[in-house]
Amino acid sequence: MAGNLLQDFLATQQIELVIPPPPTLQHWTKPNLHYHKVNFDAAVFREAHLAGIGVIVRDWRGEFVGALASPMSLTHLVAEMEALACRKAVEFVAEIRVQRVIFEGDCLSSYGIVIEDIRSQALVFKACVFAHTSRVCNCVADAIAKKAKAFRSAQVWLNCPPDDSVLAFV
Repeated sequence: MAGNLLQDFLATQQIELVIPPPPTLQHWTKPNLHYHKVNFDAAVFREAHLAGIGVIVRDWRGEFVGALASPMSLTHLVAEMEALACRKAVEFVAEIRVQRVIFEGDCLSSYGIVIEDIRSQALVFKACVFAHTSRVCNCVADAIAKKAKAFRSAQVWLNCPPDDSVLAFV
């Protein structure tokens, strides 16, 4: 009898079918006029006890300006690796003398002293913005970070991207 009552109760309830909206398609976007967008990422290779940092710089037309892949030993937490990748991106962009910059990474965590160091280094730019982006929009920096596994020291490319099919869509 309880089961019948439950069935009767459920039958009288109006059930509203909620259809979730379709996911928004995300993609990398060009920065504003006269700005450069700098995407950075860290990749971790636990089995090899290594990590890699990847940085890619593109101008307001979306054109390749430079890239950096830097290997490092895996002695830090993943969140700290992302912060170190950001710091490396700031250092690299300062070296190639870009002045108006938007830095994008896909990690939301901050890491104390490294972040303070980044802020002080960023004072050399005329304009500087730090923003979070999705993994989809950061895939080139991720690919460059993964390339770092093959190097003993930092590799830099300026004006011409690395000859690699993974980076063909730069």
